Amino acid sequence: MKIKDLKVDIITPCSRPELLKEIKKTIPKECNWIIVYDLGLEPENIGDVEIKSVDKSIFGNNLRNIGLDIT
Repeated sequence: MKIKDLKVDIITPCSRPELLKEIKKTIPKECNWIIVYDLGLEPENIGDVEIKSVDKSIFGNNLRNIGLDIT
């Protein structure tokens, strides 16, 4: 596998989904965008991979860890 064939995973913990459209503008198309939603939020179908958390997050730490677990 060549370096150019690798994709970068960008993990975004999400507690304010209204900001995702602005964030999406900054995500390169060559990257995998993983969004992990806080407890009680529904996926927006905007990222490459979207996960609903079953726990409330503090500063997004556990959401980042969930995203890291799948990469």
